[in-house]
Amino acid sequence: MASNLSGTAERHAVSALFDHPSNSKKIAALLALLPQEKPLRVFDAGCGDGRLAADCKGRGWSVSGMDAHAEGVAVARTNGVDALVGDIEAVWPVADDTQDVVLLLDVLEHLVDPTHALHEAHRILSPDGHCIVAFPNHFDVRQRLHMLFGGGIVHWSHQKYKDAEAATYGHVRFLQREELEQLFHETGFSIVAWQWNFMGGGIVPRRFTPTAVRIFLTRRFPNLFSGKFVALLKKTEKKEMLKPKIVTLSETPEGL
Repeated sequence: MASNLSGTAERHAVSALFDHPSNSKKIAALLALLPQEKPLRVFDAGCGDGRLAADCKGRGWSVSGMDAHAEGVAVARTNGVDALVGDIEAVWPVADDTQDVVLLLDVLEHLVDPTHALHEAHRILSPDGHCIVAFPNHFDVRQRLHMLFGGGIVHWSHQKYKDAEAATYGHVRFLQREELEQLFHETGFSIVAWQWNFMGGGIVPRRFTPTAVRIFLTRRFPNLFSGKFVALLKKTEKKEMLKPKIVTLSETPEGL
């Protein structure tokens, strides 16, 4: 049931659900690798209030999306996104082979069966379509130390939230890079590129770690030093092993 609020009031009403910044800058390096010959049809699965989708729309792309929160979908529509309320863990109400790009940003970690969402993304993508997945790293060095000293499974960066308790934690899937890679290949995708970023907040202030050192550590040991794993995937009908391009960011972009 859609909210009766509108405009500014609607935006404030959903701020508690979508209180993090979201913009295409955090995946700009991967967006640049997409085909640029024509306007793209983009489907944002888990679009929230449409902030990132609206940003993509500003590129001249056709953007639609889906989210479980009716309040967020209502705001997304005011941002010009063709959004609908839907369950990502059910069959998506989108026709086969109709999208050029599917976004699954900070979504798979919340799903009981992430393979279903990837199969649905594969289904709705056109031949040679692409999917961008962002997945948090629950095994960076700071989180390992956090757990070693009794901090529990809730990620250190989420401790600031009032509901940061293990019993109600929204993340239910915890995968390392190699496990994500296996998941992508099993659901019909080839990996075009990985984007890794030096973990936000780190255990050492950035002013004490030169850019070259942060890039080296993140590139050499992504499971320890990357705050998130972001992958650009290509839909394939048969198993195709590509050599992924590696994009390494020396710091965490806002919203990532």
